[in-house]
Amino acid sequence: MGGGSSRWPVSAGLLAAAAGLAGAALVLYWRPCAANMLTGSALNGYRLQPEFTEACLETMDGAPGFPLPEAGDGWSMIGVLGVVAAVLLAAAWLVLLPTIECSPTVRLVLAVPGVTVFGVAVASAVVARRPTGDGLPNGLFVLVELLVPLTVVVLGVNGVRGVRLLRYTLVLLASTAIGLFHQLADYVAAIMFSSASWDAPPGMGSFGVICILLTALATLVLWRVESARAASRRYGTGQVGFSPS
Repeated sequence: MGGGSSRWPVSAGLLAAAAGLAGAALVLYWRPCAANMLTGSALNGYRLQPEFTEACLETMDGAPGFPLPEAGDGWSMIGVLGVVAAVLLAAAWLVLLPTIECSPTVRLVLAVPGVTVFGVAVASAVVARRPTGDGLPNGLFVLVELLVPLTVVVLGVNGVRGVRLLRYTLVLLASTAIGLFHQLADYVAAIMFSSASWDAPPGMGSFGVICILLTALATLVLWRVESARAASRRYGTGQVGFSPS
């Protein structure tokens, strides 16, 4: 177990899969802006050319930070992809809990962020079936964010230090990508990249997906480094061999 556990690449795979599904949902959502993806962007010199179509302007007006369905959306392909992506994000954190040396009670506390993300994802699918009415309260998405520093503190109190703490923190941050602060950060990044800042610029949400993918890659690389170091300490030469029977 610990830093060299095979659960780390599983977590990385879950993060990558979640990023892929969320990315697919965003591609579907931004289809009306297919001709305007570079309009106003840094890649187009911030020029508002070609002009936004009416369909694209309407799409920009209701763009989500993370593609979870909202009340009245129904069970669209975009919403389903977003919900499954959020569930995979929660699983990416929960799968690592057995690698943490702590009491069962502490492990239950550490599970709270993943369980909360899972609950919010399921709740969003439920409210999506409502024909009208309010969506999920913003307080739930703030709660997801507040659980992150609290969980890091619990990890530190239970002896997780240094690079190991960094690794858990990276996965935890990626796993809570549905949180309100994550979505606000994605919006800030999007408007810095585009002059179309009166609404959500086309492609908003992509920065979050990229960060999740980078976290998956970093998780895998750091696991390989830890595994190599563990093998080096075990065999003394850094090479895997057979010990005498």
